[in-house]
Amino acid sequence: MGDFEDWFIKDYLSIFCKNKQDVVEYILNYIAHIVQYPNRNPKVAIVLKGYEGTGKDSLIDFITNLIGSRYVYRVKGMREVFGDWNDHLADKIVLSMNEVSGKDGVNFEEDLKEQITKDTLNVKEKFVSSYSVGMYWRLFVLSNNDSPIQYSPTDRRFLMIEIADALMGLTPFWNKFHSNLKDPNKMSEAFTYFMNRNIENWDIKKIPVTETMRNMGTRKIKPPYIYLYRELSKLTTEELKTPWSVRASTLNTATENIGRYVLGFNDYKKKQIALCIEKKMDYIQIKNVNETTNKSSCRHYYIENPDAFLKHLKLVDCKIYKDNALDFSKLDNDYLPTYEFDTDDAE
Repeated sequence: MGDFEDWFIKDYLSIFCKNKQDVVEYILNYIAHIVQYPNRNPKVAIVLKGYEGTGKDSLIDFITNLIGSRYVYRVKGMREVFGDWNDHLADKIVLSMNEVSGKDGVNFEEDLKEQITKDTLNVKEKFVSSYSVGMYWRLFVLSNNDSPIQYSPTDRRFLMIEIADALMGLTPFWNKFHSNLKDPNKMSEAFTYFMNRNIENWDIKKIPVTETMRNMGTRKIKPPYIYLYRELSKLTTEELKTPWSVRASTLNTATENIGRYVLGFNDYKKKQIALCIEKKMDYIQIKNVNETTNKSSCRHYYIENPDAFLKHLKLVDCKIYKDNALDFSKLDNDYLPTYEFDTDDAE
């Protein structure tokens, strides 16, 4: 298998994936899954972001030559996939959505997520009653847009890759690459490689977290959780063992500032903040607290066990938080003040 490993894995895929070995291995296993288990829906989509000429379409070209063009459907954007008629998609194994825009990702957010995880396709054909078939699509989303899909920190349906530009403009390389795709011997060798690749114990849901996913996932974290995560992360091990609170007005102002100046939300409302806090009532209480500064009683968000709540944030909402994915430079250094209080005075 040396020749295949050289021209496809070493010279193309590794460079394509910026030499991220975990990503390379995942893609190889994903392709092997297509070859070995074409009738199993992996329920994970691959998102390829990069400039034109970086080789996004070439990966689909490779898969097409590997399994046959009749099982691959390529479409521009998402509208055709989620439109009125879809009978042309009924017998496909790979669906490639090319030139996906940020608008597509917003307009078809729920449709995309549903299609990835569905086991059956409701086929809608002109002049024929709808019927259902098994759905085994491997979805590929190709785009040069910064945010082709809507991605959340806890999502396990996407592997997103920022494609390297190292192969752009290398005409001799691409001529040889596409010549190999047309060579029956080369593709037979590739097919044998993937048929023999051991993926018996591979967990398809164990998706490597790329920098792109960290950046996009961080920007999707709710502003109140960003505030609380950053503040609790400043506490020492000992401080995390004692109750912690913050004035409601302080959290509201800080959160609104994060929403407006960091995440670009023009009107992040107090109602939205309250809804976020309500979802964390297992960890957060609302109390009137006498502050040590002036002994006046003010409404506070009170966390009995900061350590447990911080672990929860790390596991769920802020699972892939990346601090430098956000620009806090527009905020003052003291935009997140907290207040000490006497726990014995809490009402």
